[in-house]
Amino acid sequence: MIHAQVSRLEDKVDERTLFDRLLAQERAALDCWSRGDTLAYAERLADDATYFDHATHERLHGLPAIRQHVSAFQGKINIPRHEIINPAMHLSGDLAVLAFNWDPYGPDGNRLMRWNATSVYRRIGDEWRIVHTQWAIAASNASA
Repeated sequence: MIHAQVSRLEDKVDERTLFDRLLAQERAALDCWSRGDTLAYAERLADDATYFDHATHERLHGLPAIRQHVSAFQGKINIPRHEIINPAMHLSGDLAVLAFNWDPYGPDGNRLMRWNATSVYRRIGDEWRIVHTQWAIAASNASA
């Protein structure tokens, strides 16, 4: 019985540590996206992930479909600077929801637009992989 209790304690996730880890993963993925490496961005998703963005007409399901979609942008994006704004995370067992705003900036230093983003992570073995992500252009793109 003691062994079972220890195992459950070891499986518990420190929320702050996980928040920092997932936020770092998002930043790294958006760094790739901003350099035009959209396929590297997709590599953080689980094989069975689902995806929506402003250019999809319906939900994309599975990494092959998502790779095909984002490959259209490969090498075509150049965002010199970006910021993740207002990040928040909700954790329930092996699922974590990370929501934030994303502000990309153009070469002139002006914000291009604001995005609303949500990524749902699932713990798969020792990794946290995205099982669903959704990107939407914010309703108001007035400068902050």
